[in-house]
This record gives sequence, C-alpha cells and structure tokens, in this order.
Amino acid sequence: KLFMAFVADEVNHLYMAASEDGTTWPEQPVRIIGHEPNYWWQTIAPVKVASFTCNDTARLAMAIVGRDSNLYVTTSTDGFHWQERIRVLLQKKQPFFVDFPVGLAFFKEKLYLTYVANDGKNTVYATTTTDGYNWSEPAPLQPNLVSKYAADLSVYKDRMFLTFTGWPSGVLTTHTDDGVHWKT
Repeated sequence: KLFMAFVADEVNHLYMAASEDGTTWPEQPVRIIGHEPNYWWQTIAPVKVASFTCNDTARLAMAIVGRDSNLYVTTSTDGFHWQERIRVLLQKKQPFFVDFPVGLAFFKEKLYLTYVANDGKNTVYATTTTDGYNWSEPAPLQPNLVSKYAADLSVYKDRMFLTFTGWPSGVLTTHTDDGVHWKT
C-alpha cells in the first residue's frame, strides 16, 4: 500500500489515505484520532510518513510538529490506528525551527529524522531510532550542513539522500552510504 498523510480542514487536523496502486485513492480520507485529546493531532506544519521494520514487523512512522511547538513521532501497523505520540524534541531543550518540515526515512535498520535547528546558523540535525520510541541524542550532520529552510530525506539504491536549501539560495543534495558520513 501507498500511504499519504496531510493536514486539512479549518482546525488543521491530520488525515490519512491509502492506495493499492498509487493512482486510485478514496474519496474520503480518514481523520486520525489517537489516544490523546484531538488537539494533539493538529498541526500547521506538513507531516512526514515513512515505513520501517521493527522486530520483523512492518510499521509506519509519522513525524508531527505539535501545536505546542514540540516534535512528536507516532507509529502504526496499519496506517489508521496510531500509538501514543512520543516527544522527540522538546523546544525549550533542543534548538528547533517549528516552521519547517522535517525529514524522515528508514535506512540501514534505523529510522532517521532530520530537522533544521534554531541555533542562529540553521544547522541540520539528525536523530535515529530502531524501534520508533527510543531516539538518540540529536547531533549536527557533518560536515556542518546548514539549510535555509527544510531538510528532507530519501533513500535510493542503498544510499540516503538529504535535500536542502543552501545559503543564500539553491537546492542542494548530499548523500551517505552509512548514515554517519555525508558527502559534499
């Protein structure tokens, strides 16, 4: 299945739709309602969804910038029923720009999440998990990657790519073969 998550309606609820072939989509997407109050499932920022495997079980992960400006991740085994959100980044503790979308991708048995830090330089940070719940301490991507806006991840032919907006402009791409060392 191909899944699509998006923000819609007058109060910015999250919706999910699934397609078997990538061209036929349901007329009515499903509004995501979790275990928490409904406002926890609202955001003004784009959401990211990625598939990953944990303990031989296929899962989806969704990264959400909450209304409280914190970054959350939740997981699902079917795309419509989601676990309680896990707070990955606390705005007051780690630098974080809430206006920009995050990157989310599964690579080399880890789920990677990238974001642009509110550190005066717009450094691109990454954090990883193997289970969707326990995240590593965020670290800047080396060699000192900075982005004017969002930093997005994708995986192709056993490489993970980071696409971002450079200073003062221009779309740039770098890649890694191991998730640690990035080529410039």
